[in-house]
Amino acid sequence: MRLRVLHETHYVYSNLVRAVAMEARLQPCNDEYQSRQRYRLQITPRTQIEEYTTFSDLLVQHWTLPRAEELHVVSESVVDVRERPLLPIQVPPLALDPITFYPYLHYTPLTYITPDIEAFAEQFRDAAAEDWYVTALAVREALHATLDFETGLTSTNSTADDVLRLQRGVCQDFTHLMIAVLRQLGIPARYASGYLNQQFHPQPPMHMSQSMSSNGMRQEMGNGMRQEMGQPDAEYAPLRGSGASHAWVEVYFGPGATEGWRGFDAANNLLVDDNFVRIGAGRDFHDVTPVKGVHKGPAEEALKVSVSVTRLG
Repeated sequence: MRLRVLHETHYVYSNLVRAVAMEARLQPCNDEYQSRQRYRLQITPRTQIEEYTTFSDLLVQHWTLPRAEELHVVSESVVDVRERPLLPIQVPPLALDPITFYPYLHYTPLTYITPDIEAFAEQFRDAAAEDWYVTALAVREALHATLDFETGLTSTNSTADDVLRLQRGVCQDFTHLMIAVLRQLGIPARYASGYLNQQFHPQPPMHMSQSMSSNGMRQEMGNGMRQEMGQPDAEYAPLRGSGASHAWVEVYFGPGATEGWRGFDAANNLLVDDNFVRIGAGRDFHDVTPVKGVHKGPAEEALKVSVSVTRLG
């Protein structure tokens, strides 16, 4: 499937600002499940764009402006996406290299482990000792049932503990809390940034009774998932994540081709499939912030972001 992504970020300043320094993480990656066919970044006012790559191979583009009253950042991408592994797998606890997986096993300021998060994670302790895949499904579904999706209550600096206390948030907040819970259980988890194709419902939600059952039910769940993929069912609510960047959790299940890092969208209670366009991943939102920057001068900043994802073929 070929998808076109148009991501527009518009800043308007109440007064002239100086020494504007900005950076963007907007280029979709190339990996085994997607191929970037085109990517273009346009900055208005025009300026020279420099680049560097982060520890997780994420492209960062950055630029400066001597002065500005407004700033328009437009990225356009065309990406071919392929089917990702979706069938259930058995994943007993893994022995991991502590250096390689350190960034995804330890807390960050946004995923700090508090007593409340420890208490919430404890209900999954027995499952984590048996099967990491089943645990990830259980955590995803529990968060989807516990948290309400609501904008305007949290910010880009809200922590996983803030979200658990409020029991509300957006996709970023669902992702941070799921990461914190999994890391508390000793399961490697990272923050993935990208986009979600809203035109098609990826798969219907899977219920806890299915994901936590026996091997026979596991296979039945896989068969049902394959049958249900494709067209949306009228009873399902619209997917969350339209009009902006999307976020989800990636969990590590081993070095095999059908294991690796798999995606879990807690905000929509879905597995990540070929309706997701991946930019990259990091420890938390701060590693993959789509657009951010600083400036000099006493000015209020008005920000407007719009994202559209269109299927081309």
